Parts: sequence; C-alpha cells; structure tokens
Amino acid sequence: MSELYQEANDLFIDEEYSQALTCYDKLIAGVQEGSTVTPALLAEYYYKRGLTHQKLDQLQLASADCTKCIEWLEKSEGSSKLLVKAAYRMGLCEFKLNNYNVAQEALLKAEKLGSVEKDLASMLETCKAKLPKSQEPSTSQIETTQASPAKIRHEWYQTDSHVYVSVFIKKVQPANLTVELLPREVSLSVKQTSGTDIQFSLEPLAQEIDVSQSAYTVLSTKVEFSLKKANLGFKWSNLEGDEDTTSSSKVASVPNFKPSYPSSSRKPKNWDALSREAEKEAEAEENSGMNAVFQKIYRDADENTRRAMLKSFTESNGTCLSTDWKDVGSKRVETSPPEGMEARKWGQ
Repeated sequence: MSELYQEANDLFIDEEYSQALTCYDKLIAGVQEGSTVTPALLAEYYYKRGLTHQKLDQLQLASADCTKCIEWLEKSEGSSKLLVKAAYRMGLCEFKLNNYNVAQEALLKAEKLGSVEKDLASMLETCKAKLPKSQEPSTSQIETTQASPAKIRHEWYQTDSHVYVSVFIKKVQPANLTVELLPREVSLSVKQTSGTDIQFSLEPLAQEIDVSQSAYTVLSTKVEFSLKKANLGFKWSNLEGDEDTTSSSKVASVPNFKPSYPSSSRKPKNWDALSREAEKEAEAEENSGMNAVFQKIYRDADENTRRAMLKSFTESNGTCLSTDWKDVGSKRVETSPPEGMEARKWGQ
C-alpha cells in the first residue's frame, strides 16, 4: 500500500473527508498519468473516493465513482466482495437522488451478487412503487432476485468493553474463510466448492472498534467475533448505523455479568449453553462415525487382530490402536499422547 493511499484512508477514518478526497484525487490522477497500478487496486481507489463523496453529500460524484469501480472490477475479474459493495453503494446514491430506474438496476445487481444489506429489500420495493409498470424488472431479473441467497442469521450482545457478534454458519473451514475488520466495518467471506461464496458484512458499525484488540473464533456452528470498543463503557443502541457517542449512555458495570440474547419466551434461554450443546452434538456425530469404523474392523477381524487392538488400546491408555499382533504381542505398548500434549499419571 502506497504512503498516499494510507494517508487517504487514515484521513477518512478520522472523518477529515475533504483532505481524504484530495489524496484520493491525487492517487487516481497519478494512475491516469501512467503509474503502474493493477485494475483491481484502481477499482478500490474509485470505491474509496466514492465513499468520501458520499460522506460529503456529493451523491452524483459518488455514484459515478462506484460505476467506475464496477467497470474496472468486471474487466479484471477483481474482488467479488468489492463488486457487491460498489453496486449497493451506487444504488443507494441513485435512490437518494430519486433516480429510481438507475437505483433499481444497481440494487438488483447487488442482490444478485449476494448483498445482505438490511435496507436493500425496502429500497427495491420503493423503486418498484415509484416506477411505471413498463420500467419494472424483467422476468429474468425477478427470477434472479428470488434465487438470491437467504439472509445469514446473526446475534449480538455487549459488555462495557466489548461487542460480541455470532454469525451462524456451520462447519466453516478456516482455510476458506476471509475476514476483514475495520474501525466501522466487520465482514467475512467463505469460499464454497459450488463457486458461490457466502458473504456477510456489518457496515457501518454503530460506533468504532479497536481493530488491533478485536478477534474472531471459528466454531463448528458459527464464527464468533469479539470486538473491542474504541469508546469503553459506552452502550451501543444498535449494532449498525451512525450513532452519536456523546449521547450514548454508559453500560452499567455489574459483577459477574452474564449477557443474554433478546427473546419473546417467558422463560429466559441460556444461548451460550445451547451453542455449546450444539457444538458437542456436532463433535459427537463425528466421533460416532469413527467409532462405527473401529467397531466394524473389530467385528470382522480374526482372533490375533482383536487381541492386538485390545492390548494396544488398553496399555497405551487409549492413545494407540494397532491391528498387528506380531508387533505388539511381545512388548508393552507405551502411552503416546498427541503432539503438544504430555502424558501424566492420575493425580499429578
């Protein structure tokens, strides 16, 4: 990342939008003068400048930059995640300008690509109501909209120092997961063998987070985020949106605080306990599959193989299982704990 780009991003985060805009202008002008920049990075420049125009209420310029971003991404087969964001942002700007036809086209594109923005459906409904029948989406567009992925369930709670967000996606492989944490944004992308990535984002967050002290954990039933509040002790009224920190109330410090999720049930539920139970069930399913394999091997084995399995498993305290009686029959099978673990006698 160039120093000028870093400076522009820092100014944007500090809400110095006019100065940030000057930096983004210089970056894009430099590219046009012949500097070597990849199409994907140039698309990112346009998107960031478009965001800055939007913050300055320059909606036409913001929409134009998002259009440029989309064009460069489609030429270079760049980030699908950025393409979704640019299409949504363009649609939002055109919607605010009352250009409902252009807004509808951009928003439909964002929905087709998997956007999960919560106001997307309501804006599309408004566009449909505002436009004449002749300008309503075509049959192919409607079919695409109906085939768009379902919303991803997520829940959140907070303490005086952190906001905890659970995104419920099962059996995520860490190698297929991409996470981005920014002061006012949390997003993730999960690669799938089908070729259609799972996309989820929270933007903008209600207040800023400390990215350096925030983290995430991949569990069998969900991806859990631990977001450190930049303004400690202040209560977030919502997870997303623009919130005035000066009017935010303090979170009461309660000893042994145990947060709970909102529920319409008269009897409160312990969601953490339910989550742990679901994880145990998932692990039990995996273990039951392995046990079935070992039981079949033992059932179909000859006498010497059975003796080898019993002897090795018993003497190694469950850390080794051999089917070779010649190897284990004449010696004691020592305990062999997994790598990184240490075998100890009971009570040590």
